[in-house]
Amino acid sequence: MRGLREEATFVGGMRVLIAEYAVGSCERPELRREGEVMLSALKRSFERLGHEVSFPKAEKDFGRAIERLSKECDAGLVIAPDDILGEFTEILEENTLNLGCPAETVRTCADKLKTTEILLKNGIPAPRILAEEARGECCVLKPRFGCGSEGVLLLRSSDSCDFVKCEGGEEYISTEFVRGEDVSVSVVASARSSLFLTVNKQFVEREYVREASQG
Repeated sequence: MRGLREEATFVGGMRVLIAEYAVGSCERPELRREGEVMLSALKRSFERLGHEVSFPKAEKDFGRAIERLSKECDAGLVIAPDDILGEFTEILEENTLNLGCPAETVRTCADKLKTTEILLKNGIPAPRILAEEARGECCVLKPRFGCGSEGVLLLRSSDSCDFVKCEGGEEYISTEFVRGEDVSVSVVASARSSLFLTVNKQFVEREYVREASQG
């Protein structure tokens, strides 16, 4: 019955939930300005189409806010860091139509190791994972989970690179270093087609740290 209601209301005016994490929670205040820009752009777009927009703001429990508001909406979209996006998307899916990626897909994409393995298995070019025995190669050491290029290291050789290692409980993976321009791509995709919106040049700041001597 919910599916029929969603299909009927989607073409007309409906109530849409946009749950943007930086605005909707009390955490990561340094990302609030960026979150406000994304929320404002999406809100204006939906309102131009005649839809009503609802969104949480400065909630102590972001997950509960999504659960409460999604029950009152015909559809919704969650924007959050990829390591927590899956759980919030699942809450949304339990209560209304999810306009974003499925929670299962979100969790897969948040895992850099699993994503890389899937891409390579299907013949899609991606930086290959370096096994521990791969010596003498320049490699990138990065957290298995996380975003924003946080905690990423470029090492001159793979002497210090492990396949997957843990430091302070966090898992890391090492991949080959591919030289080129730093860019990101914004895409709207479905099972049938893809629409490329923008190709964005990224400005990545690098801090050089002297390698520790090997005993």
